[in-house]
Parts: sequence; structure tokens; C-alpha cells
Amino acid sequence: MKHSQPAKPSETKEKAAKILSDVPPNKGFYFHSGVNEYTGQYATSLAQFSQLLESIDPKSVEFHLARRDFENWVRSLGDNALSLQLAKLRKKGLSGEQLRSETHRIVEKRLHTLEKEAAQ
Repeated sequence: MKHSQPAKPSETKEKAAKILSDVPPNKGFYFHSGVNEYTGQYATSLAQFSQLLESIDPKSVEFHLARRDFENWVRSLGDNALSLQLAKLRKKGLSGEQLRSETHRIVEKRLHTLEKEAAQ
């Protein structure tokens, strides 16, 4: 079995900074509440994404979580850990406001962890 070495502090800092950085609008996350039902809101960073999750219509969260859109987008930012946490959330059977609130809590917690790592 292969053992991976713990990341060096500089690598952790660089990776966190990359995940936290803004992406161009064409790589942003565009919220929909159904197919071809754009909400008019989009995020170009994990911080913006978290902020929008605070107040987005729960229908939008249900729609994207079921399609694995959140998981795929945060993975495209380089955050496999958050992607896995969001995948687990799908299995909890939450819906509506409870699902929106829990999704926001998970993203916000990860955001704070990344901000600490980037600041070290």
C-alpha cells in the first residue's frame, strides 16, 4: 500500500489560495431552479457561491444537488474534499430550506478552513 506524504505548508497554502481565487465568468456557477430556468445569480468564487447559498431559492439547491452540479463545480476549482462532502449531503434525504441551510453550512465551514490555510 502506498502512503502519501502530508502536504508541505507551502503546498497547502498554494492549493487553498487557488481554490479561493476567482474564476472567469464562463467558469462560474450559474444557479438554476430547473432546466432552462436561470435564477439570474452566479458565482465566480467559492466565497460568492457561499454567499448566494445563504438566500438562494431552496428549489435551486435541490435541482443542482440532484444533478451533482455543486460537486462538479467545486471539483473544477480543485476542491475534491468539498466535492465529497456535497456528495454525502445528497444521501441525507434533506429537502427545501433544511437542504439549503445544510449545504450553506458545509460550504461556509470549508471556506473558513481554506481561508485559514491560505493565510498561513
